[in-house]
Parts: sequence; C-alpha cells; structure tokens
Amino acid sequence: MVLEGTLRYFDPKVRETLLQQLHQLLTGLTAAAGAAYDLEAAALYPVLRNDPRLAERALAIWRTHFAPADLVEVRPVLGSEDFAFFAQQVPGFLFFPGYPGAGPAGPEPPCPGF
Repeated sequence: MVLEGTLRYFDPKVRETLLQQLHQLLTGLTAAAGAAYDLEAAALYPVLRNDPRLAERALAIWRTHFAPADLVEVRPVLGSEDFAFFAQQVPGFLFFPGYPGAGPAGPEPPCPGF
C-alpha cells in the first residue's frame, strides 16, 4: 500500500517534530498489524517568509492610495509557493491583489468566477 500526502507548517522546526511523531505512529500501527513501513519525506518547498520591512514599506504606500477598508491583512496561508525560493535569495513578500466586487465570499483567482 502507498499513502501519499503533504506536511505543511509555518515554522521549519515543526517539520522535524511532525516527522518524529509520524514515525512513532507508523511504528505502533505497523507493529500491531505485523507489517512494516518505509517513510520517505522530501521537503519540496520552503516556508515563505515575507520581508517585514518590505511589506511595511508597501503598506505605507498603499495606505496613501486606498481606504483602510480596502486593505485587508490575511492570516498566514499553508500553500506551496514557488515564490518562497526567490524570497530566500532576495527580500520579498507575497500579497493578494483585490479587484472590484471582491469580498470575503467573492471569487478569487484562479477560479471560473474570477
């Protein structure tokens, strides 16, 4: 049997804890079933960390052009983002631009309703 999945986390240190706990769980389950397991875990994407100074600089500019209600801070997202590789090399930050009519229940790109 093959089981595939992803581990997503905000703190890279959490990865080791998750893998240790997964090994413990699999060891117990397979021992109880008289089976064995082989766990392969590849870290494919780094955690995306926004550069705080760059993000604050952009926010300061946006605040001069947009109403406060139009600037929404979103909670961290557990995505797999290629941009994380760039942000490891140079300061960067990822943001989600809005569009007229968007709202908490509105469509977000990429989707058919966008």
